[in-house]
Amino acid sequence: MQSSRSRSLAPNTYRMACCQDKGCEVEALHQRQSNVLWAVLGINGGMFALELVMGLLVGSVALLADSLDMLGDTLVYGFSLFAIGRAAHWRVRSAFFKGGIMAVFGLGVLAQAVYKLFVPETPIAGLMALTAVVTLIANGVCLFSAYPAPGGRHQHALDLAPLP
Repeated sequence: MQSSRSRSLAPNTYRMACCQDKGCEVEALHQRQSNVLWAVLGINGGMFALELVMGLLVGSVALLADSLDMLGDTLVYGFSLFAIGRAAHWRVRSAFFKGGIMAVFGLGVLAQAVYKLFVPETPIAGLMALTAVVTLIANGVCLFSAYPAPGGRHQHALDLAPLP
């Protein structure tokens, strides 16, 4: 026959086992998020470089603006990798960091647009359109990777390890 002390310990033992299992799930989730962020960081970093070069090559302020947005995203993903698993205030700081970057970049693009008013240049439309299509595909991959699979499981397009 169980003593009242052993009966009172059983629920605590169950709760501890439950929490330990959840801790593993949380750790696995953080690892999957980290994998996705690294992949998206690489995609955005590459797209920043491509759009910057193409924007300068074809004379497109729109591509320059989008390249700076990609750089801002890349920096934020890098900061997010640092913030994964940390307190919520790190995610808030990440959002403010992105906002500050976007404000600075916006002023730079605005200056470029004003310059183009005085020194007009027609962009090369074909190369600009090709760059836009590549960017659309890259953004689609990044977007798809952020949504959970049917059933609520977080299987990302960029997650190389299948979920059990």
